[in-house]
Amino acid sequence: MNNDEEEDDDIIELPKEDADKLKKFIEANTSDEDDTKSPMDKMAEKDAKDDEGYVPRDQLFDAYEDGLSDLDELPAINGIIEVTERDKEDYLRAVLNDEPVIFNINLCGDKVKVKVRARTAWEQSLVYEAVFQDQEMKIVNEFSQGVIQLQKYSAALMIQEINGRIFSTEKFAKRDSENWQKDVDKLKELMGDKIESMDGAKLTLILNALRIFEFKLARIGTECLSGNFWNPVD
Repeated sequence: MNNDEEEDDDIIELPKEDADKLKKFIEANTSDEDDTKSPMDKMAEKDAKDDEGYVPRDQLFDAYEDGLSDLDELPAINGIIEVTERDKEDYLRAVLNDEPVIFNINLCGDKVKVKVRARTAWEQSLVYEAVFQDQEMKIVNEFSQGVIQLQKYSAALMIQEINGRIFSTEKFAKRDSENWQKDVDKLKELMGDKIESMDGAKLTLILNALRIFEFKLARIGTECLSGNFWNPVD
């Protein structure tokens, strides 16, 4: 008797009826979901199935939609978004000196000037954690609400000045694992003080400044991967 025959002798065949029941049981009790994913991630994936306007976890704004297929326009913002040579110089200087990237975003025909800085990786983690906790507390219930909440927390950190007047100078350095909740609580307090009481029109304005900032950052980051970084701006 060869090895194949010996292996066949060890196989136990269930009656067809029992095999069908076992198959149904396995299907009913098996989930494709990753239990390590947060509720925000799961809501995002559900939204992706229901709506083509899916915004991934690391995409706070819609600057990266369609793989940056149109790098001159941003939904809901009229006109071409220009990335200037000054923007590129500021970006390169910040990256080489390990400093936050800062852009000055001009709105309303240059009547409103918003100074915006990039988040650190730790600050971005705090933003996600704050929104996750808000979801756990039922402060936000839908994925779209979570995205707005992400933007509000980001605005509290990233908006530095509006027309030369200080808006926020708060920064968060990475803490040890035992004290990170203090930073999350402080971020929530900062957002409550700076954003929640803000007039709706002004909030829309600064969120648009953030969207333009993220758009510019994404475009420059993409151009860094090619030989077109210093080409004249169209």
